[in-house]
Amino acid sequence: MASKIVVVGGSSPFTVELCHRVGETSLRDEPCELMLHGRDTQALASIRTFAEAALPGWKVATTTILDEALERATIVVHQARYGGLAGRFQDEVLARELRTLSDETMGPGGLQAGLRIAHEVREFGARVARQCPEAWVLNLVNPLGISTALIAQEGVQRCLGVCELPTVTHRRLAFLLDVDPRALDWDYAGLNHRGFLYNLACAGRDVLGELVAALRTHEDGDDIWGITADMIASFQAVPLKYFRLFNGAPIHAEGRSHMLADIRSQALAELKQAPTRYPPSLKNRDMPWYQHALVPTMSALMGRVPPIVCTANLLMSDGTVSERIVTVEQGRVTERLCAPPPPKVGAWLDCFARHEQAVVTAIRHPTRASVAMALKLDPLLSCAQADAAINLIDLNEEVCHE
Repeated sequence: MASKIVVVGGSSPFTVELCHRVGETSLRDEPCELMLHGRDTQALASIRTFAEAALPGWKVATTTILDEALERATIVVHQARYGGLAGRFQDEVLARELRTLSDETMGPGGLQAGLRIAHEVREFGARVARQCPEAWVLNLVNPLGISTALIAQEGVQRCLGVCELPTVTHRRLAFLLDVDPRALDWDYAGLNHRGFLYNLACAGRDVLGELVAALRTHEDGDDIWGITADMIASFQAVPLKYFRLFNGAPIHAEGRSHMLADIRSQALAELKQAPTRYPPSLKNRDMPWYQHALVPTMSALMGRVPPIVCTANLLMSDGTVSERIVTVEQGRVTERLCAPPPPKVGAWLDCFARHEQAVVTAIRHPTRASVAMALKLDPLLSCAQADAAINLIDLNEEVCHE
């Protein structure tokens, strides 16, 4: 039986990038089914035309009915934007008011996004558990840890939160060390966007010192996406790029909702004019998660490539989601046990874990007190910002009560 790939949120023109990246692999001519689910019928029609050209071996269909989309699904790509870009804009307004990070995974914007999407994500999870319990759900919806937890808690046994950042960081380290990525061993611990690579080794030889030396003499500077050689030496590990936000300096990053809305409109107009051509405007948004995480994971699960080693966000026994190194192969994902992280890394991981547990509690039981606790434990916020945030965040009075 042919594999059936379902894309929930398939009316987004960014789905074109997914089809384009799949079309660059051996999956291109496979006899697969692709079901695009979304709310915008005109957009679905345009993206279907592009997909049929990019994937000539695939049977492509569209629907606005989720249960119909999920029937017989093998893999479900979950990328719906609940609340749309208008919801993201409200999260950016909150961050601007607080003079802090505008992000849909971390900070107060990520918490507000989690509160907003919780009901619909739970409903999606319940439908998957009912309609296609054997399907793999490859989740891309931010905040990724929260949405993955919500889906898995509805009884979805095969749910992976997918992020490219640890794998892309590993490849960058291999480049700096001038070794094949397959030759560079590594351990990893963390939460989505808040993780650390450590125990870097080639043929059993610790190479972290070599990495620090290489950075200090590199022509492009002594950092990896803002993570300095001194920081790596101090931690005896390589933090992901978002760690540079946790140094106590004031943070205020403008949001991207308006930019994404403009790209979306332009891309749909370009598809209407040239239905089988990659829309030029999409090049204005970097989407590495498709090429470096989603498509390789999907290909390995289908058994079309050899097993791959990557990271995935997995539900833990305490109800939070942790990012772990896994081996992905046909029909199976196996977690790899890693050595304990260095002490300084462990201290930060404890901090992140306390905050994440508070966020999970606030999403499950949204009261003013639980949301306030999640804000107070957020390492991105000062005490004053946390106090201000509780009066600014959308608590959704219909579900938030003491």
